[in-house]
Amino acid sequence: MRKTIPLFIFVLFTGALLETTARSAEVTPDVTLRQDMRKLWTDHVAWTRDYIIAAIGDQPDLNAATDRLMANQVQIGNAVAARGESVPEQGM
Repeated sequence: MRKTIPLFIFVLFTGALLETTARSAEVTPDVTLRQDMRKLWTDHVAWTRDYIIAAIGDQPDLNAATDRLMANQVQIGNAVAARGESVPEQGM
């Protein structure tokens, strides 16, 4: 029992230290862009999968899957354009 108390205190202290370090890290626009793009591309994979399943299986939600996938394309384009880079008019 005595060995578990110091271990618990050590884990508690280490967790608090790591949390303080994580909060003190500066969030730059580049970090925010990277996080946003990671989310958008993760969504893109999910929406593409939904579209493929709906198209191959002749599912009734094919139009909804297509619309959502195309909306994701627009979101990715807007994120790139917000960075100041050119985006093709016809999409990606």
